[in-house]
Amino acid sequence: MRLFGYIIVAALVLSVLQHAIAALLIVGGLLLLWGILFRPREVFGFAAFCFLSAIVQRHFVVVLFLCAVVALAGSGRRAVRRRRDEENA
Repeated sequence: MRLFGYIIVAALVLSVLQHAIAALLIVGGLLLLWGILFRPREVFGFAAFCFLSAIVQRHFVVVLFLCAVVALAGSGRRAVRRRRDEENA
């Protein structure tokens, strides 16, 4: 009988936790909607930051490779521009 009481109490506690989490999700959704309406640049910037962080976390080697490619392309572009400026001068 005591075990049955513990099970009932545990079910009630889990139900209260479930409702609290649902309420927090609703509040978070409303705050997100408010942010999109009144501060879209900050909200979408934060979303892009979270997206890029997740990509770096999951595909670290690919991101390192892409950063190296971008760095090499940028330095090559700078070298070509510098050479063109020297020829024109």
